[in-house]
This record gives sequence, C-alpha cells and structure tokens, in this order.
Amino acid sequence: MSSSFLYARRTGIKGTSILPLSKVEAINVMKSNRGIDFQLGVLGGADLQSVMRVYGEFAPYTKVNSVQELLGSMASS
Repeated sequence: MSSSFLYARRTGIKGTSILPLSKVEAINVMKSNRGIDFQLGVLGGADLQSVMRVYGEFAPYTKVNSVQELLGSMASS
C-alpha cells in the first residue's frame, strides 16, 4: 500500500520537513499556500523509510506532526 507525504524545503537549507498526509489533503495545503518562499510538494512511497531511501537528495528528513509545524519549520529557517 502506498502512502503520501507532504514535504517542505527551502533553498540553501539542508534538510526537509515531512508529514504523512493523504494526497488530497496535501494538494489542498499546497493550493492554500501558493506564493510562499519555500517549496511544498508531495512524495509517495510504501512508508516513510522507503521515501527516505528513494528521495535521498532531500535528506536529512525531519518528521513533523502537523501542517502548522511543517509550515512553521520553514518560517523559522
């Protein structure tokens, strides 16, 4: 079974914040946050460990517990 993850990352900052979230919810978050100064996207994989292996160029990953924490992690960077 495949899972979806919303991620946030900023140019010049090493690392990516990631949140398990349904694809529909992740897309809605991305739509409601257009024009921000960092990148939001959706990654898919069997689980978080698989995503971390496949998308190693985004490492290191920091798992967050909410959309607010995800967005806040980029605002404080």
